[in-house]
Amino acid sequence: MHTDASYLPVPPRFFAIQTFRPDRFGGGLSLFIRLADVLAEFTPSEIELLSTRPVEIRVPAEFRSGQDETCIRGTILSSRTDKYNNRLIRYRSDIILHNIDNSNTTLDAEFRHVLMKLHRLISCESSSSSDRFVKSVHLRANQIILVDNSTWLHGRTKILDSERHLV
Repeated sequence: MHTDASYLPVPPRFFAIQTFRPDRFGGGLSLFIRLADVLAEFTPSEIELLSTRPVEIRVPAEFRSGQDETCIRGTILSSRTDKYNNRLIRYRSDIILHNIDNSNTTLDAEFRHVLMKLHRLISCESSSSSDRFVKSVHLRANQIILVDNSTWLHGRTKILDSERHLV
């Protein structure tokens, strides 16, 4: 599960998905996790770590143009809440979790533990996370869904239909 454009200094707040042709074989379900549900599993001190400790966030090569930076530094959670009292998140494991295994980083053991806890809770690798947090949606043809990219993480199940088409 991830948020879109986590590598930008200010990721977009919203994104839309439009289904032109759904997966006819039941795959490619859109998955969503509400951040507030996940944060209920964290202590206040763990939330503080995620909202105050910056990490190196790689900019994927496919999103770099010209002289763009190869990474930025930012926190996983916002330090303040929005007007609805929501924390905001930026997260994509492949551009953030390299910090865990990178011996050149200055992440202490406590912060590494909190990052891995977040990853475990939202990765959908365990059935308990899926049962507790994940909402799945099978989008029909011509449906559009607008998602708050800062308070919901998203992903999808394996695509079974090579003609499935979403934008």
